[in-house]
Amino acid sequence: MPQSQFSEDEFEQNLLFELREVYGPGLPHFKPSRVLENNIGYDFGVATWHPALRERGGLYVDDPRFRVMLPIQRRALLRHRYVTALIQCKVPFYVTKRKPPHVDAFDYWGGPYYRFEIDQSQANRLRATQQAAGKRACVRYATPCFHLETDSEAYVIMGLITQFTHFAAPITLVGHQHYTYRHPIQVGRAFSDPEDVEPAPLVRDIVDALQDDQVETLAEHALNLWVAFVHAADETRFDIQREKQLSLELASRAVGPIGRLPLDPFGVLRQRSEFSWPDGTFEPTILSFAAVIVGLERFARRFANCRIRIFHSAWN
Repeated sequence: MPQSQFSEDEFEQNLLFELREVYGPGLPHFKPSRVLENNIGYDFGVATWHPALRERGGLYVDDPRFRVMLPIQRRALLRHRYVTALIQCKVPFYVTKRKPPHVDAFDYWGGPYYRFEIDQSQANRLRATQQAAGKRACVRYATPCFHLETDSEAYVIMGLITQFTHFAAPITLVGHQHYTYRHPIQVGRAFSDPEDVEPAPLVRDIVDALQDDQVETLAEHALNLWVAFVHAADETRFDIQREKQLSLELASRAVGPIGRLPLDPFGVLRQRSEFSWPDGTFEPTILSFAAVIVGLERFARRFANCRIRIFHSAWN
């Protein structure tokens, strides 16, 4: 059972930066001391653009409802920081073999999965914190869907740490010994008494809010381009099968290793096309989208003797 190649502190620092600077207004965060963390359970508090919390206004970590939960001598340690999310980070083990005591979980997932142990005293403190915060702030476990240092560094550079993080509400894990999962926005599984746990992602809600005013998402735009490309190829006898491989090769050179990343990591695109994507999948990747763009540009040069540049207006 391999341990993650990066520390919990490293993951926490990278996640905090993204939540504060990319998905939030950049306001000062709250990082409790180690002593204080033992009393409150979370690693940091941060302001994000979580839509439900934005509507309710968030709260301050020195709110009287939080102070009363601490010993008197430590209440003054709470800073006056505005937050909408209180996060406890966990770095998981990556279970790759079917052997005791992981047989049941391995069979449930049908292959490798991520797992972290649940500290019950910590889970109880986090549940109490959520109850005190009510709907004004959310309390979450945050744990990565990757375990290699190379992936961690790549996601930091590309700003994808938050997208590849699984969030779970601690209130749903009280009474369990460990938690397992595989995907940022798919259901997890808590043990010892097996129970499915719905994920509680921050980013998906944020992205949904940012896309409220858009006519279509980027992933839907990619799907529409590909469908139009196939139809146009049929009508003009454009050999899409022969051109597909060349488009893929050109796109792969352009986007490099990030091509394997999902174009729609939040699951915004629900539908499946009757057509296959250029890389043979049903779900769009960055490479499949790039291949569509390359193919359409080659198509325009071949039949219209012109060069086109395709972009999504909502992103420009």
